[in-house]
Order: sequence, then structure tokens, then C-alpha cells
Amino acid sequence: MISNALRINNNFPSYIEAPPRSIYRILNIINGCFYVGSAYNYKNRWSHHIHLLNKNKHDNIHLQRAWNKYGSKNFLFSIIVQIFDKNELHEIEQQYLDNYFKIYKNKIYNIAKKVEGHSNGLDMKGENNINAKLSKYQVNEIRTFDFKNKLKIESYKQLATKYSVSELTISRIIRNKQWNND
Repeated sequence: MISNALRINNNFPSYIEAPPRSIYRILNIINGCFYVGSAYNYKNRWSHHIHLLNKNKHDNIHLQRAWNKYGSKNFLFSIIVQIFDKNELHEIEQQYLDNYFKIYKNKIYNIAKKVEGHSNGLDMKGENNINAKLSKYQVNEIRTFDFKNKLKIESYKQLATKYSVSELTISRIIRNKQWNND
């Protein structure tokens, strides 16, 4: 699908027609690794990814590290398939993820094997999320941890070990980047 693939830069090319809904891929042309996602609006989703990646704030740490290492000019953003029935978007995305995790398990930047963030109106935040590793109580414990007279890095390690999560998760909770709507 080379006609739909574009080298990423900070501006969305004006000559590209954005399909209504799509399954897309962000490909690292240096090592062949890629990220797969879905979008109701391809143009807006692409812009959002670029914005987060350029600010070093993307939620997908694998994609962010690759972006930082290889630079934006070594990534292609392409449409895998257009979806015309909005009710099928996430189901089809899941099918692609399932196949890609089987075939390209060492080449995919996606962290979650299941489509996330699409709750169809249900409250899937915090401990209601089936993937949550922490309870609201534990998050409050982390946020109220006494950092006085302690090295922040060592404290993050200590908390990460105690709650079986990454130091990045601890940092994001403390900075209200994760569990921020509870």
C-alpha cells in the first residue's frame, strides 16, 4: 500500500484524503517494527501521534523510544484498511492485532494485545479496567508516599517493586498522567 504510506513529518500533507475510519500502521523503516491502531479520523489520529511523539509523551514507550532513537523521518504512517461500518472498527482492529502478534511478535510496538480504550460508554477507568494492576486505594497510597529525606529514584524503585508495576507507572501516577480521573 505504498500510495497510502507517507513519511512522517510535523505537518499532515494537504494532498492526502483522510478516509473516514481506518486501521493504520506506523512503520519504522530502519528495523521493520511497527505499531497498529484504529482511528475514526485518520488525519486527527496521525496528528495526535506526532504531537505526543515529538513532545516525548507518547503512552507507548516502545514506539516513543524508537521515535527518539531513529527520528521522525524514519517512520511511515499508512492505512492498512478503510472501515465503512463504524461498529466494526474495533473488531477488525482486534483481528489485525491477533494476527500480527502471532506472525510478527518480535516486530510489533503495541503493548496491549487487546484493543483498549473503547468501552462503548462503560466506565472502564481505574480499577474498573480489566487490565488494572492497582486498586484505587493503592494509587492513593502511592500518591501520599512520603518522599522527604529519600532519593526520588530509589523511592520510585521501591514503590514499583512493592506494587509490581514499572517505575514509569509510578511516575505517571504521581504526576497525575495515569489514574487522573478518580
